[in-house]
Amino acid sequence: MSGSQGWRIPIDGQDVSKQTDKRIMREERRPQVSKASDLLGPGSAPYAVQEFDWNSDASAFTGVFFSSPVDGQVNSPDNNLYWMGETFGTTAGFGFQRLTQIFTSPPGPVTPNVHIRHFFSPAGARVYTPWVAL
Repeated sequence: MSGSQGWRIPIDGQDVSKQTDKRIMREERRPQVSKASDLLGPGSAPYAVQEFDWNSDASAFTGVFFSSPVDGQVNSPDNNLYWMGETFGTTAGFGFQRLTQIFTSPPGPVTPNVHIRHFFSPAGARVYTPWVAL
């Protein structure tokens, strides 16, 4: 048989296997993964995750969250303000939340406004202390 076989690419079997694995991992199994931070869970760095209820299960785990009055937030120190906060929790269900006002409604200058509270989970029911201004 004669003729040009220019359409063939000189590549060995090991390289084909690597390319196939790469395609499966990036395109088929994990299309949303484009950087290492995409592998982190909700609330993990580097970006804050939006939270609507500061008493929710999601906000009781370690992470960085934000909320706004426009989206109907509840259980913040003041539901008419914009907040960004951190939660530090343990697997035993104990921890604390610290919220900082990020701007006013409508957005404008902010005076320091920081609140903190603790939570604990006796018998599986999470209990929060009242917000305290720092």
